[in-house]
Amino acid sequence: MVQLKVVEESEHRLVFRIGAWAMLCHMSLCSLVAAVVSFSLTLFLRRYIGIFAIVFVGAPGLIMVICGFFGCANARQFTFAFDMQQGDFVARAGSTQLVRSLSEIQLVHIERECNVGGLFGNDAPSFAATLLFSDGHRCRLEAGVSVTGSGRGPDHVQVSAEKIRLFLNLPQTNTPLLSVSRSTKEDQSTQGSTQVEGNISRWVACQGIAPRLETPLLQYEWVEVPEGPVRLPGAAYGSAYMDVEGLSAYPGVTTGGSAPLPGGPRWSSPPARRSGHGPVVMGRPQVVPLQRAMQIVVPEGVAGQVITVTAPDGAQVTVTVPADITPGEAMTIQY
Repeated sequence: MVQLKVVEESEHRLVFRIGAWAMLCHMSLCSLVAAVVSFSLTLFLRRYIGIFAIVFVGAPGLIMVICGFFGCANARQFTFAFDMQQGDFVARAGSTQLVRSLSEIQLVHIERECNVGGLFGNDAPSFAATLLFSDGHRCRLEAGVSVTGSGRGPDHVQVSAEKIRLFLNLPQTNTPLLSVSRSTKEDQSTQGSTQVEGNISRWVACQGIAPRLETPLLQYEWVEVPEGPVRLPGAAYGSAYMDVEGLSAYPGVTTGGSAPLPGGPRWSSPPARRSGHGPVVMGRPQVVPLQRAMQIVVPEGVAGQVITVTAPDGAQVTVTVPADITPGEAMTIQY
């Protein structure tokens, strides 16, 4: 079974490992099935269509067998290490490694990937514990072979995600479930032809299976929304001050006093509109501190109430939640 196995767990370090046997067995079975089916069909059809049986059945089967052998050669043992002392997250497979700072991890969630448009219709969804970074990229903790299931996914995936959440001590209070379709990932992929050729060359050189980052999503389809003061990436104005002219470039934020678009972020107090030039002041100008902002996901049962949230810099911010806001909706707070 493909699962994250804890190989080291201490106060300052948490390490998971996924062996290469799952990938080896998967690709070996595919190669064996392709070889048996293509050889049998070639012998059977050769009586009726002659050499065309080799061209249309035998040759494609041989290509599939060769690809299976390359898949076996690309199998690697994956390790995912969270080191508090170094402050890094390291994903390693063979000689290839991916390193990100622990401070960049914004959320730990379970990602459900729906393989829409499979060979026989909709394939079973795959699940993986996933890290969401501050730049919107995601890292699925898997090793080339998907873990299928139903509902919220297999129990071992949920246990691993919860263990990571508790170890990192993130502000989230649950392990949310995010749904991602493969067609959406392909539409939003920014890989160019050069990068695709590089991936093929690494695959042929038996270095293709390696830790990688998924491209940022334009929309988050939460099956179970994150709870707690979680800062979701994707909004440039969610972590720094931006003037009103800059805000108009983002969906859901208006500068004319009208309500935000459906699905856009909510502001507890919309910024005042600036028009024209201000008065000329003689003497020493007054220093006006820049406003900061953060984005939270509204939990259930707090609509119309006053709550206190912890800002990323440790400040306690009192927020009045609008009465018409729905649980799970993103709300941006200025402080």
